[in-house]
This record gives sequence, structure tokens and C-alpha cells, in this order.
Amino acid sequence: MNDTAALEAKIMRQLNRPEFEQYFVQCHKIFQSVDGAICIVMEYCSGGSLEAFVKRVGKIDRNSASTFLAQLVKGVQKLHTIGLMHRDLKPANILIGRVGVQIRLKIADFGISKDIPDCSTFLTQCGTPCYMAPEVVEGQRYDKSADVFSLGAIMYFMTRGSHPSSFYFDKCGYPEYIDRPKGHSHSSISGRMMCKRKEERLKLDEIEIQNKNQFFLLKTRNCTICGRILSK
Repeated sequence: MNDTAALEAKIMRQLNRPEFEQYFVQCHKIFQSVDGAICIVMEYCSGGSLEAFVKRVGKIDRNSASTFLAQLVKGVQKLHTIGLMHRDLKPANILIGRVGVQIRLKIADFGISKDIPDCSTFLTQCGTPCYMAPEVVEGQRYDKSADVFSLGAIMYFMTRGSHPSSFYFDKCGYPEYIDRPKGHSHSSISGRMMCKRKEERLKLDEIEIQNKNQFFLLKTRNCTICGRILSK
């Protein structure tokens, strides 16, 4: 039995509740095949992955990106509240689905997620280099603020149309960190989420406040990108 698949199945059962439907890809069925493999049947998200969408249509306007960031922040808040850290947040693990008529970004792939008891830190190096916090890459202790860094990198990807590696990672995909990503000011949301020093990163509730204070439109109906998703 694959440990990663078993862990993902366990977490998806935990998240398979109506109150989590708008934040996470839902699981329809989990079963074990005759050869012992764990099979997970998940909901169909018609918009595909965020990574594929941005590669197809280009960067997302800031109003839409802000709306999507607000959705992802809420989802990660829910994860952390129930004691889980994702540890591999990236555009390929964000699927574009719907709840009713509303476009929603849904978090998927919980194969390396981890329980986070209070005051817990981790040493295991895992994730995807472009979206890994510096302390994770460097093998230092890290905590749930590493998920915040990953969300900042996703925001960067949405508004720039390319992975952060194009700007401040070396050819092998490992970071050459400065205090902020090149081209980002300390006052930008993604810049403050991606601070090298985790103590200086925005907290999830602070991201929500700054998101609103920058006069972004936070209602999905105002997303200019949504029509392109719906017409796919």
C-alpha cells in the first residue's frame, strides 16, 4: 500500500464535508484495487489546473488574481485551523471548479500534507522548488508560514504569468534568495508573503486585510477572467 496515497485518502475523507466543498477538491469514492493500490475518485473540475490555465491564456488581471488569492487564503486558513499543513501548494495543485454558478479555486493533492500540533516545526524537505520557502530548501526548521510563502508565489504566478524561477532561482530550480523577489516591492502582497525571513511574512488574516485595502474587487462576478474559464 502506498503511504502517500493512504495519507491523501485519509485527509480527503476529513475534508469531504459540505462546509469544505468550496475550498478543496471533493472525494466521491475511495477503494483499494485487487493489487493493493489505493484509488481515489475525485470531483471533476472543468477549468483544469491553475497552472495550465495561466499557460494557456496568460497572466491574470489583478482584480481576478486578488479574488482567487482570497479564496485560497480562506482554504489554507481552514486547513491550518483543523491542524493540517499542505506543504506543496503550487498552481498545478490548484484546480478551477465551481460551487453553484461561482468560479472557485480548489486546493488538491494532499499527499505530503502533515499534522501541525501547536508550536510544531518540521525538518523534512518537501514540495516544489519554485514554491518552497527558503527555510524548507535550506533544510532548516519550518512551520505553517511556509504555506504562506507558497501562496505568495502562486499570486506572483497569477499576476506575472510565469513561475518565480524565471526571476530569482538558479537553473537547477533552487533559490538564490534576496529579501524579496526581484520586481516586487516590500509593500506588495506577494512580496510581503515571500519575505526570506518567515517572521516578516504576512499572516493569513493580514493578507485578507491588505488584499481588501488595495482596492481589489473581491466578488467573483467582477473577475474579468471568469468568462474565459466558463467558455472553455
